[in-house]
Amino acid sequence: MGGGFVPETGNASIRCHRPHCEKSSRALVCLHPEETHFGKAAAFLRKHLDQRYSFVDCSSMVIAKELGLERVLTTAHHFQACGFETPLPR
Repeated sequence: MGGGFVPETGNASIRCHRPHCEKSSRALVCLHPEETHFGKAAAFLRKHLDQRYSFVDCSSMVIAKELGLERVLTTAHHFQACGFETPLPR
């Protein structure tokens, strides 16, 4: 399966392929960003130019906040600076 991501967790497996996503677990949500997310991420990036965030990270932060998420699985410390818990060690 080229180009896919297949983590195995017990009996659940999640498969994400481009350009669609199949899921067999509620542990993963595949989201296709909308035009509104692009504008919000661009505004977030402009507001935080001094932080040198990437556009991808800004998009992730905007979408995570929109979904009401408090924890983000990342080792990027700047997610903590934006109020997210990051349970992975750096």
